[in-house]
Amino acid sequence: HDFNKIKEELEPLKERIANADKEKREIAKAIEELEANDEKARAELIEKERQQAEA
Repeated sequence: HDFNKIKEELEPLKERIANADKEKREIAKAIEELEANDEKARAELIEKERQQAEA
């Protein structure tokens, strides 16, 4: 009886943990993409400034 009650309470918690892990991976991926875009934009800006300095 107690075992089944605990099992019933545990299932939604397991699901929440799984969802949180998935969300964490999605956020980490989004951060990586933003950082890559930021790095690319910085490199382009540096190159543009270098070209303007030569002109």
